[in-house]
Amino acid sequence: MKYKYEQGDHQHSLLLFHGTGGHEQDMLPLAEIIDPKAPVLSIRGNVLEQGMPRYFRRLSPGVYDVDNLFEEGEKITAELNELTSKYDIDINKSTFVGYSNGANMIVHLLLTGQVKPNKAVILHPLYPVDREDYGDLSGCDILITTGAQDMIAPTNEAMKVKSRLEAIGANVKVHITDGAHGLLEEELEEVRQFNQR
Repeated sequence: MKYKYEQGDHQHSLLLFHGTGGHEQDMLPLAEIIDPKAPVLSIRGNVLEQGMPRYFRRLSPGVYDVDNLFEEGEKITAELNELTSKYDIDINKSTFVGYSNGANMIVHLLLTGQVKPNKAVILHPLYPVDREDYGDLSGCDILITTGAQDMIAPTNEAMKVKSRLEAIGANVKVHITDGAHGLLEEELEEVRQFNQR
């Protein structure tokens, strides 16, 4: 398990999940934009795809190894429990932030009831997993961002994620840009403002 922890000045922590090919350092600049005084915990995915770290295996682009997703989800939850205890992080007062593959892992953890943060930021998600959702996200505020030109994680897929999260009690806002799969400055500003509310 590889991770990065940075101490902050208050209790509202940021828990970061990178995209495919990323690592525990990748999301730190985003954390600096969102809240430069927040404690930060960033975890690297345990799975390698052609040498690139991910949080779970794919059978092909857009087709998930669902069994591996559930296995890795349980491992990530165990890691989170261990690390949040070690660093005295209260998940219920934290914001989860994930991009692409990291966003998909956060969606999985939320829908399966393994975590219930105060807030979650889900950047360009794709979650084509046909399983029953059994989390309870009442009181959880979630921001989803998506690009109208995103061919990897299309906007209609982000809207499906929105519906599933709302069905188990989350308050969900969607921000749609004119962009593709990359992050735009307007998204980062939206995330910053969302976290301050």
